[in-house]
Amino acid sequence: AGGTLNVSGAGGARFGDDTGYVAFDGTGAVSTTGATTVDIDGTGIMSLNSSLAAINIGNDDVDAPINIGTQGERTVNISTGSFASTVNIGNETGATALDFDAGTGGVAIDAQGAGTIVIGGETDTGGIGIGTGASARTITIGSDSSTKVDVNALAIELDSAGTFVLDAVSTATLGATAFDIDA
Repeated sequence: AGGTLNVSGAGGARFGDDTGYVAFDGTGAVSTTGATTVDIDGTGIMSLNSSLAAINIGNDDVDAPINIGTQGERTVNISTGSFASTVNIGNETGATALDFDAGTGGVAIDAQGAGTIVIGGETDTGGIGIGTGASARTITIGSDSSTKVDVNALAIELDSAGTFVLDAVSTATLGATAFDIDA
């Protein structure tokens, strides 16, 4: 009791049953074959790392969900270390969609320093909707300390079901070849 059990083979080793097994191929590579369910559970920290290559999760062409952090009240961190990382989510194939939902804690999208936040920066023709749900909410663009809010388009339409207020602390300038004002 209390000793170490070592089992090895010069050309590899295989451990399992009549259905599935774990194979060591003799070069340090480990694979499973025929395993129907694999459950890894621990009471301490679990780490999955590679010192020389990519770490793949769900990289087989199997059309089934990948669930991360679906139970328990937990923080799910992706690339939160103090390193310059690029985080890619999704692809542009067919009907691929991204759905970001949050409860009352809200959603924050931010960039530090002079980092730019771009929404709809590609040359695609799909619409961009902000606050389009039929609910009573305030939609704020910019702040009193923003240097400029620039709105450009072939046509700009501003509609209000109630009061329309156009205000400036200093000069307000409207320039066009013609004006139509209906009240």
